[in-house]
Amino acid sequence: MNLIFQHWVNLNNSNTLPRWAEIAMGSIRSYAEHVGSDYILVDGYPLGKERGVVAQKLFMLDEKFDEYDDVLLLDTDMLASRKHKQNAFDEPGVGRLHLKAMSGAKNSKQGRQWPGMYKRGAPIFFGNFIKLTREQRITLRNFMPSIELIKNNMGDKRASRYLNSNPPNDEQCLHWMIWQSGIFDHMSHDDLMVNHNKYCDMPEECSNDATLIHFCGSRKNNIEQYSRNI
Repeated sequence: MNLIFQHWVNLNNSNTLPRWAEIAMGSIRSYAEHVGSDYILVDGYPLGKERGVVAQKLFMLDEKFDEYDDVLLLDTDMLASRKHKQNAFDEPGVGRLHLKAMSGAKNSKQGRQWPGMYKRGAPIFFGNFIKLTREQRITLRNFMPSIELIKNNMGDKRASRYLNSNPPNDEQCLHWMIWQSGIFDHMSHDDLMVNHNKYCDMPEECSNDATLIHFCGSRKNNIEQYSRNI
């Protein structure tokens, strides 16, 4: 049995979801049913507020989900197509590698913002699509960054115009865990990479028959209109 996992933190103290989130998450719930997967939406700070908002997504590694063969983490701004519903659990790989960030510390916010938790060449995955087996999750959670490590690696607000002294995000924490565990040292980039143009690219990049599409940033405002045509 497999699980699709999503996480949400309501930062506006409102019980009402934005319209784009309702549509996007609704599409993922329908997609989970179509592919025979369980679905869960976790809210709040299950890993503790010290880790910040986005790193809470790594709660997908928790032992409470060990009953599942594969767990697929999807961002809440991912939209599932109604026309094209290939099963992501049949797709080999973990996610889409951030090859630019992996190539050098100065090439992305990952190395610039949190250099103390960065290893050149170690896998860094974009956080909108991460698919891990039970064995991978069990191994990785043993290397969850400690709160002390998090506090010692608060982002340098001078290093990025996007962040302001934030704790390491989900991508950085997972990068650290992969590096420290060595779990993927024996695997090539091709082994780790999913067919991203069908499962985790942005609308301007994805293939015409994409199953899952990522509406990051201001693209969220286009979800309602886009959803009518896929």
